[in-house]
Amino acid sequence: WASSVAILRGGRPLAAGESNGWRRKLRGAINPPFVSNVAAIALCLARLPERLPEESLAAMLAPFRALGDCTVPIVMLALGGMLSSLDFAKRPAKREIGVLILIRLGLLPGLWFAGIHALPALQGAALAMAFVLFVESTMPSATNMAVIARHYGEAHAEDFINHAMFFCYLAALATVPIWLTAWAMAFGLPTAANP
Repeated sequence: WASSVAILRGGRPLAAGESNGWRRKLRGAINPPFVSNVAAIALCLARLPERLPEESLAAMLAPFRALGDCTVPIVMLALGGMLSSLDFAKRPAKREIGVLILIRLGLLPGLWFAGIHALPALQGAALAMAFVLFVESTMPSATNMAVIARHYGEAHAEDFINHAMFFCYLAALATVPIWLTAWAMAFGLPTAANP
């Protein structure tokens, strides 16, 4: 939420009298989601939630829990809306999207797989946690980049990211099963009886 927004905001033209210095770049990185994430992390590091009575904390978090329960349906609707607005009459940047797919769905999971494979034998909860992180590495990006591009970028950036997401999701239909098969062959799949 900081670097992506700064990059997309950095592409906009300079206003009259505005310099392209570090202050502009810093202002470009600060946005409401970034500030709320930093504030939440700071509160947790200060152990504020642990100091509150359990009933008070539950009451304060109840609205956020309700919003969290709505996240998946809202994300699905947002993703569907973004993908439905794709204009295939405009030719997407095939080479750039291809490189993005290779890095996101090939290189990144490959690095995770090699890194986990190089560790001493993992068992039990450590292996289950490694599996969850590996599965996350095999998945295409969610809607954050599209939302960031829509709010902070220009039309061509939004169009590129929407096209890239569409093709990443299509490619993931093939790459995710391949990576899960590789994991199963190397480590076996965790089950309820043997996490």
